[in-house]
Amino acid sequence: MKKPHVVIVGAGFGGVYTAQHLVPYVKKGLIDVTIINQTNYFLFTPLLHEVATGGLSGRSVTESIRHIFAGTGVLFHQGTVESVDIKKRELVVDGKHMSYDYVVLATGAVTNFYGIKGAKEHSLVLKNLSDAVEIRERIIDAFEDTSSVDIAEKRKKDLTFVVVGGGATGVEMAAEMAEFIDMLYSRYFDGASTIQKDDISIHLINMGAEVLSMLDQTLRIKAARRLEALGVTLHMNTSVTEVTSDRVTLSDGSSIDTSFVFWAGGIMPISPACISSSEPVCIGGKFVVDTFLRMKGEMDVFVLGDTACVETPDNKGYPALAQIAVRQAKIVAYNIMASLGHQPLRVFSYVVRGTLVSLGQWYAIGQVFGMTFSGKIMWWVWRTVYLFNFHSWVKRFKIAFEWTEGLFTSRDITKLR
Repeated sequence: MKKPHVVIVGAGFGGVYTAQHLVPYVKKGLIDVTIINQTNYFLFTPLLHEVATGGLSGRSVTESIRHIFAGTGVLFHQGTVESVDIKKRELVVDGKHMSYDYVVLATGAVTNFYGIKGAKEHSLVLKNLSDAVEIRERIIDAFEDTSSVDIAEKRKKDLTFVVVGGGATGVEMAAEMAEFIDMLYSRYFDGASTIQKDDISIHLINMGAEVLSMLDQTLRIKAARRLEALGVTLHMNTSVTEVTSDRVTLSDGSSIDTSFVFWAGGIMPISPACISSSEPVCIGGKFVVDTFLRMKGEMDVFVLGDTACVETPDNKGYPALAQIAVRQAKIVAYNIMASLGHQPLRVFSYVVRGTLVSLGQWYAIGQVFGMTFSGKIMWWVWRTVYLFNFHSWVKRFKIAFEWTEGLFTSRDITKLR
């Protein structure tokens, strides 16, 4: 008899963990599982900012999907899903058709520019490995290109770095950039170029009154003080109205001359085109799901992570966190097997255990079960938690080695392209 075929679209936290929870059933010969992803690796996105600032190598934050599932029976197909025909139970992958019995949509999200003029065309983002490499090399190039410039105004513009967004991504990036840039100047360009210390500036633009609005106020204050101590200028209650190749215009009428803008102002889900007799409900690009994480009105389509609109008791929804996608993956895998066995399904509910944010080397803040922590110990906790979210011990060892090496050596400034 033909085994039920489960197709998982996306190999982020949601997709990979769903597949891992299904591995025992694949090994028992009960189902077939295929993962479809555009790249052949799982990307540990929470550490991308360290790749972008020379703290980690690109290989450290990736794991081959085939390596993760070697010997498990889980199949992998590298490609792009163009559409999902729910009525026919069929996907179109790079022009070819693939049938399924159950499909899991875990396609993640991309940067949201909110239609702000020039933002998409002139901003850097951090969603994949190539983005991290480009950011790192743009920072290095800014110093190399201005190292012999005699005009102070040009040096100041080219060495002005703007970060848009006061959430975790923006704050972590601003802190890491500040340390990377300080190292670049003090170690390699101070006294060996025309660059002066006051040529360099880093700005963080945030719409809210404080950074990291999801954390307790004591941590928000500590984060702001830490950023200012690192030399970051904070622009609170301010939004961006336009971005050009050499300027950022702000809502208060002021502007910042710069050719480097990093955008961390929000995300929007990647929702593959779904074709069905009754078009699935979609809100803000997210598919509405029931309490079992099934697409509303569909029994064999599961959605999780940034692509799922999950109702919560407070109607605020769940934040875009890896820990939520990991928990959803366990429920999705269980409910697929329960559906096959005509057993009761489990309802998804989750309370965020905590949030950790790094603010450069030796400093992190965290809120765990309502308690707040900060400082060096929290930095070690942050690193330990992230380290054990990697799948293989080999990868954990390599990252631990790089982190340890980084405590005694300067960050790598070798250009990769």
